[in-house]
Amino acid sequence: MVGKEFEKDDPMELVGMVIDAPNDEMMIDMGRVFIDEFLRMGYPNHAVLKLFRDPFYRAPHAIYVAKGEAFIVEMVEQVRSERRAN
Repeated sequence: MVGKEFEKDDPMELVGMVIDAPNDEMMIDMGRVFIDEFLRMGYPNHAVLKLFRDPFYRAPHAIYVAKGEAFIVEMVEQVRSERRAN
C-alpha cells in the first residue's frame, strides 16, 4: 500500500546485488535469463536488443558492452528458437 510504513523484516523488500567482475560464462547465463524473460513477456527480437542497448538496464547493457551487438542478436535468436522447440 502507498501509505504503509516498511517494516525492517519486510519479506518483499527490494534487494539489489552488485557483481564485481562476472566471467564470460556468468554473463552468458545472465543474458540468456534476461532474454528469456523479455521473450516470455512477448517482446519481439528488436525490442529485446533495444533493451540491451539502453544503459538504463544496467546488467543487460553491461553484457551488451562486453560481448557486442552481434553476440546479443545471436543469443536472442538462439533463445527464441529454443523456446519454440519446447
